[in-house]
Amino acid sequence: MFGGSEWKRVQELQQEAELSSQPAVAADLWRKAESELAALVPQLLPRQKASELRRLEQAGNDRAFLTALRDASKQSPGQFDALWQHVAAWEERRWFEVSQSEIQQMSPDDPGFAEAWLAVAD
Repeated sequence: MFGGSEWKRVQELQQEAELSSQPAVAADLWRKAESELAALVPQLLPRQKASELRRLEQAGNDRAFLTALRDASKQSPGQFDALWQHVAAWEERRWFEVSQSEIQQMSPDDPGFAEAWLAVAD
């Protein structure tokens, strides 16, 4: 899941501890690895959520992606600003397709049905 130098450092410390023939040195290396790993934990959820959001977008389900991005942003304000910038850069055609998909799922009883269909008809 992690790919940065921090994660590699934790793995290196773990390997060194496993290969050490001196118990005191191994214990010290394990403590260092554990400490560095604990420092990475706060990053785990946002990274996992960002990965899930990217998978949703790549799957082509823009509605599910936008809904999940909105929900994630409410839970962690500012954490997903880069993804919002990406969304803001979507081409007009993509937004039209998202809107059209939403409108096609509307029932005539839904509020705004007529206005939405008139906008698409133009």
